Amino acid sequence: MMNNGMPSYEERLRNPNLSIIDFEYIALHPEAKAAIWERYLTDIVFKVKLNECMKNDLLFAFRFQEAFKSYLDRGMRR
Repeated sequence: MMNNGMPSYEERLRNPNLSIIDFEYIALHPEAKAAIWERYLTDIVFKVKLNECMKNDLLFAFRFQEAFKSYLDRGMRR
């Protein structure tokens, strides 16, 4: 089951067309952005996969940048 707008690894294996982030979910549940951002900062495997998605899919990259603009603009880093 999806957790905070992020399908699990198993869900993505079962459905290869599933995105690593469900942008429709986070549009309806903006509180999920904090969990995704935290995972982005702390989970290197997730970050690498996300960066790979952004590199290979310009629409995904645009949607990520729009969804997480406030985090990116503030330069929220640990």
